[in-house]
Amino acid sequence: MELLTFLRRRRHRLEALLLVPLLAVAATVALTLQAPDRYVSSATLRMPSPDASYRAARVDAATSFVDAADDPEVLGRAAEGAGLPVAEVDDAVTVRREGEVVTVDAATTSPGSTAAVLVTSTLEAGLDEVFAPALAESAAALAVASERATAAEDDLAAYEAEVGQIGVLDQYRAITASLGDLRAQRAAARGDGRTGEAAALTELIDQGDEQRLALEPLIPEYRRLAAALDRAEAQITDAQRQLDDRRAALDGAKAEALRVTSPTAQESVSAQLAERSLAAGAVGLLLAAAALGVLEVVRPVDDPDEVADADDDAHDRAAAPDPGPARSEAGRDDRDPSSAPPGADADPGGTAAGRSGGAADAVTTPVGG
Repeated sequence: MELLTFLRRRRHRLEALLLVPLLAVAATVALTLQAPDRYVSSATLRMPSPDASYRAARVDAATSFVDAADDPEVLGRAAEGAGLPVAEVDDAVTVRREGEVVTVDAATTSPGSTAAVLVTSTLEAGLDEVFAPALAESAAALAVASERATAAEDDLAAYEAEVGQIGVLDQYRAITASLGDLRAQRAAARGDGRTGEAAALTELIDQGDEQRLALEPLIPEYRRLAAALDRAEAQITDAQRQLDDRRAALDGAKAEALRVTSPTAQESVSAQLAERSLAAGAVGLLLAAAALGVLEVVRPVDDPDEVADADDDAHDRAAAPDPGPARSEAGRDDRDPSSAPPGADADPGGTAAGRSGGAADAVTTPVGG
């Protein structure tokens, strides 16, 4: 079926169905004009990553933020920060992402700075949710390192108690350094002929050597335990630094969120009308198209009665005055016999069939009498 024929046969339906989007737009305009004033705010934030500064990590962070924006806990914290019910916050806030950039829009009927506070609260709650796993990981690493350091300290203290020496390695180093000084002094005393002083220094050197030799077997185990303690303390330092860096990144992101949040502004009625009217018109067109589809299934236009009704106007407009029968070169009437008026002879006597029929009648008619 040609498109024009299709549309012509459905003209009455289309005219009625087009009223649906028009009525939807009209109702939307009326409701918008009667609705209370709306106050809006917006913020666009380049999402930071807790772990890295490369773009893929920031995109992942932005995706996590958008996913977290619908979390009831995040909505609850945002509502608490703005002083609004959770249900209102869920309807008032819109979050979208483009790459690593997230945009938060808020529209509320509450005057003042409520919309801007709501945007900031949403950003802060979402950032807390995005950074929470990384902060928890750092805190756990710090706790593990602290436990290891405590265990290493206990092991070292137990070893020192066992051997009866505290700070074995420090003692060994101090004795070794002292022996070096004593030997230098003894050499000087011998050079000056101070034999008594040299002999006393020799006695001290012998005592120091005995202490050093007594400590030497303890040094390997002590070094091992001390190294374990040093490693645990280094892990504490690294975990604490990572935790501090991530907290600083979160604080910086929250400060940036506050900076990029636009002040609350009253939304213009014309903007509301344009936005809502377009949406209502689109919905109305979809409903009209759906209704047309249903009608095509329930009662197709190919129904003879409906086709006749739909074609009445077209037939009336197509009808034109009869210009008269067309004549052939021989002067005969070339009109289609089916178009002759009622009662007319479809085969006039001037035709060959009429003449032959008349001759036959003349031959077969008996003469009177």
